[in-house]
Amino acid sequence: MAEVQIYGWGHGDTYSERVLQHLIDAHDVISFDIFDTLLMRTVLDPTDVFEIVEKRAERHGMHLPDFKFERLGAEYRILSSGRRHSLPEIYEDVRQRLDLLPEEAAWLKACEWQVEQEVIRPRENVCAWMKRAKAAGKRVVLVSDMYLSTEEIQFLLKKWNLTEYDAIYLSGEYGSGKPEALFDHMKKEQQGERYLHIGDYPVSDGTSANAH
Repeated sequence: MAEVQIYGWGHGDTYSERVLQHLIDAHDVISFDIFDTLLMRTVLDPTDVFEIVEKRAERHGMHLPDFKFERLGAEYRILSSGRRHSLPEIYEDVRQRLDLLPEEAAWLKACEWQVEQEVIRPRENVCAWMKRAKAAGKRVVLVSDMYLSTEEIQFLLKKWNLTEYDAIYLSGEYGSGKPEALFDHMKKEQQGERYLHIGDYPVSDGTSANAH
């Protein structure tokens, strides 16, 4: 098994950019993580999205002081049970735990999706590398542990004119994350001799990618 090599670079870091260009040139299939890599949320922590939803729910007439805790718990429970952690399934769990009406759960789910759209921005330097890889004739795919659907991810990417990719692989739709078999699903459909994955998290984007 090859040794994991993790490179970091910033705007104007010419040395690291040369390294990354060399790596892209040397591989057939280039996969990018999505959140915190291609796209970022303009909040201190991704779970702050749930606090925004809770505050808007309060203004909407729903007092849910345990919402953030239950929203995080729902995702954990679904993942632990081996089910696919889609947003509808997450909010069905939330509905049951908080004893909500179906229309209340639907409002919360729609609110979360609206907040996501509002806080998402592109990481321009990484997006530029995705465009360069595609222009160089590489097979470019997106691989992410994410509960949003392919259609929702495509909407967010298109909003920022990010269309230079060939396929999307999401844990919520394959029922398997990066540490399990998500990279294997990708490799089965995207044939190549050498694969390069670019992401932000050393475990799922470094160790897990290398293991697969």
